[in-house]
Amino acid sequence: MLIHSISDQQSQKELLNRILADDITSHLTTDHISAPVSRTEALMKIFDGQIQLPEDLEGKSIESVEDLKEQINRLEKEKSHTESLLPIARDL
Repeated sequence: MLIHSISDQQSQKELLNRILADDITSHLTTDHISAPVSRTEALMKIFDGQIQLPEDLEGKSIESVEDLKEQINRLEKEKSHTESLLPIARDL
């Protein structure tokens, strides 16, 4: 996933996730624009314009790669356990 490759720091990933989230455009007003964006390109560069982000900018937190690996491991164990119970359920 892009968000997990964009930075090595979890806090930076979360800030970038908030900036790139859809709700940023619905919560900020034109008062937050310090300098307007003057050009766009197919290769996105963050930012050629400047937007002052509020201190209390909230957004959806993202799980770290480590958290996701732990979740996968836990779910695989759960799946294995459930599959081991399947023959018993079939005999009922």
